[in-house]
Amino acid sequence: LKPDVYPIVGLRAMISSIFGVDAQEAMMLLQAMIGLKMINVDLSYPILETGLIKIISNDHYIGLNANGYY
Repeated sequence: LKPDVYPIVGLRAMISSIFGVDAQEAMMLLQAMIGLKMINVDLSYPILETGLIKIISNDHYIGLNANGYY
C-alpha cells in the first residue's frame, strides 16, 4: 500500500517511526487511539480526492498527507 494512494498508511508509518514499532503494531496502536477517542479521523473529509487525512485531536484539526503533516 502506498501512502499517496492510502493516506492512512502514512499515519501508520508515522506512528511506527514515533514509537519504534513495526507496521502491525503501529496499526494496532492507531486502532487503539481511534477506539479510545484519543484521536478522531474526520471520515466526511474526501480522503481519496485530496490525499489528506483530517485528524481531530483536542479540538484541533491536523492534516496528514503522504509527506507528513499539512
